[in-house]
Amino acid sequence: MTLWILRQEPQNDIILFLSVSGGDEDRKNLTVRKPIFLKKMKTSHQEIIQEPRARFAFTETSVWRKFYEAARLCHLYGEIGRVTGPSGVGKTTAVNEYKRRDDSAIVIRAHHRYSTREVFVDLCEACHIEPKGTVHRMMRELVTKLHHSARLLILDEAEHLSPSTLDEVRQLNDRAGIGILYVGIDRFRSRLQSLRGDYEYIVNRVKVPASLRKLTLGDAASLCRTVIPELSDECVKLYHRESGGDGRFMENHVFKSLIAARHSSVPVGSEAFAEIIAQTADILLERGGRK
Repeated sequence: MTLWILRQEPQNDIILFLSVSGGDEDRKNLTVRKPIFLKKMKTSHQEIIQEPRARFAFTETSVWRKFYEAARLCHLYGEIGRVTGPSGVGKTTAVNEYKRRDDSAIVIRAHHRYSTREVFVDLCEACHIEPKGTVHRMMRELVTKLHHSARLLILDEAEHLSPSTLDEVRQLNDRAGIGILYVGIDRFRSRLQSLRGDYEYIVNRVKVPASLRKLTLGDAASLCRTVIPELSDECVKLYHRESGGDGRFMENHVFKSLIAARHSSVPVGSEAFAEIIAQTADILLERGGRK
């Protein structure tokens, strides 16, 4: 007889499934599954949700391969490119991995209300130049430092950059010859298209466009099995379906379901683990959904 903790009800009731086996010859076959309720259990949603978040090991997904192709073209040929895609598919992970593989790449991460001056201060610091004076003075210092350097500048979360900032950064490509890659969510691609007119020359300079899609089922299998090598195809499909191809949600889901399984003493390879996956997805979606 085995008790599986599946979910906690709003009134702190925890639904358990009582699994009753038949005779000795049928011990592995569940013949009765009867829900029962208990009031006091040590495991709670809060314990599962609040445990520190772990990370997938890096995996060469379809997102990485498309990102890498665009980044290398910009890097090797000194072009301007843009990589856009939905939130959570692994764009920043790809940026970090590219930097890890080629430390000559300059990575700047934009943020809300990121001014042109702040961009150039960060660029100077990344290139070991003292950031002082006007933007134009910093531009001259950067051009001198980067001229014929064959380096790549990656601007992550580029949707936060204003048209005037995009124009200033573009000049590093013109004057220093470095490759530039803008990385952002799909909204950035739409913003670029809307710049036709006064800033049409910025749009025309993007020679390496790439659009990313959600993670595939094959990507999900590779990522999930970095954590659970023995994961069944059925469970991979569950993780992929519940995530909607969102890698950030999938990563959180995998580790939270492992925590739930550990608290419930449910083996990963058991029939009950698939139900743990489904119930943990419900908990995560109730607490904020996919970001």
